[in-house]
Amino acid sequence: MPPEPNPAPLIAAARKRRELTRAKAIQALRELDRTGAPVSFEGIARRAGISRS
Repeated sequence: MPPEPNPAPLIAAARKRRELTRAKAIQALRELDRTGAPVSFEGIARRAGISRS
């Protein structure tokens, strides 16, 4: 019988990726706001280099 897979590394990687994506989005939002550029989901995603979803 094969050992049970350990999902902990996948969960940790997904959590880290989510935190990094959120930080990029917040930084992009701040930059757009500071420069007076229009703020939209598409603009934030483009500026941050992340997907809109």
